[in-house]
Amino acid sequence: MLHLLDEMGFSPALFFDANAGYLLSGHYQHDQRMAEKLGLSRQQVTVVPKGVQADGMILETARKHGASIITNDRYRDWADRFPELREEGWLVTGGYQAGELRLDLPLMSRLTSRPSPSHNVRRRWSAER
Repeated sequence: MLHLLDEMGFSPALFFDANAGYLLSGHYQHDQRMAEKLGLSRQQVTVVPKGVQADGMILETARKHGASIITNDRYRDWADRFPELREEGWLVTGGYQAGELRLDLPLMSRLTSRPSPSHNVRRRWSAER
């Protein structure tokens, strides 16, 4: 999915809870180590510190940078603090079906004053990418 987003001109970033390293390799992994394991740049990876909720950091970062969040989470517990969650294009949903990636991306920036109709982006995704 990251390659597809790069090709489309996006700058994707990944956020992980502090326990992700334990789940993947049995020990804590900081941002740089996690990025190396995934073959990504350090700027694309954030491992949220222990005791910090990843959801809050993801939402704060998206707000700060005017970014969309690709997720199937609705962040309902955060709706009062982040009214942007109700805006079209702030949360981008999608999924995989029969090896095909589908993202419901807005056609225009959600930051423009014009309406931002959505469309589906479909792409075959294989292990070779």
